[in-house]
Amino acid sequence: MELIANLNNIVSRGKDLTSQILMLSRQSKIEKVPLDISEVLDEALMMFKISTDTNILLTTRFAHRYAITRANYSRLCQIFLNILNNSRDALQPDGRIDILTKTVSDPESLPPRLRIMPRLNPQIYLCIEFIDNGSGISPEDLSHVVDPFFTTKKPGKGTGLGLSIAHDYISKLSGDMVVESQYKYWTKVSIFIPMYPDLEVAEKTNYSAGKDSYDQVLERFSDSFTRSPSILLLDDNEDILSALSTLLEKKNLLVTTASDGHDVLESFREEFPFDIMISDLNLSGINATMIINSLEERHGDFPIIYITGYQDRDLPLHTSKFILQKPFEIASLFSTIMKILQDKIDQHNSTS
Repeated sequence: MELIANLNNIVSRGKDLTSQILMLSRQSKIEKVPLDISEVLDEALMMFKISTDTNILLTTRFAHRYAITRANYSRLCQIFLNILNNSRDALQPDGRIDILTKTVSDPESLPPRLRIMPRLNPQIYLCIEFIDNGSGISPEDLSHVVDPFFTTKKPGKGTGLGLSIAHDYISKLSGDMVVESQYKYWTKVSIFIPMYPDLEVAEKTNYSAGKDSYDQVLERFSDSFTRSPSILLLDDNEDILSALSTLLEKKNLLVTTASDGHDVLESFREEFPFDIMISDLNLSGINATMIINSLEERHGDFPIIYITGYQDRDLPLHTSKFILQKPFEIASLFSTIMKILQDKIDQHNSTS
């Protein structure tokens, strides 16, 4: 079993490395459209809260809430997530990450590279600072942090491409990224992105899987059942519950939230009116599988998406049970939801 786990880890690291190399090689091909940087940052923070450990103190102070630039929504969101994940990996269990934004128009407050390139300087930048109180970066390593394949993480824990990709992409936006650190105490990553306030914001890229977009699956579901999909969301962490429910509701899903497994058992003793249940696997005082088993004894099998930060080998999985391992990509969550909804549509149509 240990050998299989090690092989799985090697395959996973290889997959991560391949995807990051492909991301690096495709930077120049990515379409840039007008978007609100603050909105991208909000979604990245929401995704980070949902998909990472809950004992990290995350604080935000945004001085500017509407900052338009030209970029790719998904790529910029992934870069913010990469930086947040790097900060998380450097933290002790009680660590904190502070995210601050401010506008910069004084050339003297800009990084040297932007000061000496006036033709690329639109005069106003949004500066996003990610500050953690983690292990820091040694002076000898600091000058190499944006070099491809350079990493200060333990072997097997990083590809060394996250900050390199971030620096390369931000540079392509006519911006810059600066990394500062005091070894053993803190690290600050500052991103400067040019602002174009006269541009009109474009729509975000839709989630998709195969030939069908998320909206197409949602439309077919509505046609088949004359209603929107309903989700029961169970998590005993209120911050995660709020962030994840907001994300799901933004995607036109009807969400009912619960923070206590015992309350779920009592409230839905007679009826379970949901298409999907999403649950943290490790709840305080009760295991989610016990709740699910009790519900299914009364109402039969229904689709479950478990979210967990642990390797749970003994979980009984079948066609209607899915696991998302923290940290996970939000695209994976919606791809799983799409698969479940499409299966329900197909089942409904086959019996109609």
